[in-house]
Amino acid sequence: MRWLSPAPAILGDQPQALFFFKNLAITGGLMAIVGAGAGTWSVDEWKTKSDTRLAPGFGS
Repeated sequence: MRWLSPAPAILGDQPQALFFFKNLAITGGLMAIVGAGAGTWSVDEWKTKSDTRLAPGFGS
């Protein structure tokens, strides 16, 4: 029987398995951010907060 996932095939090689699951976790985190939106971490939110601190006449 062949495995559809590469995980069981690489479990014998511990460093490679570690990197695989690390990359899987990073991908999952990025997918969660993309799905939910960046919210207060977005560049647009940062720009609107920084524009209020500028003196009148400066900034866009």
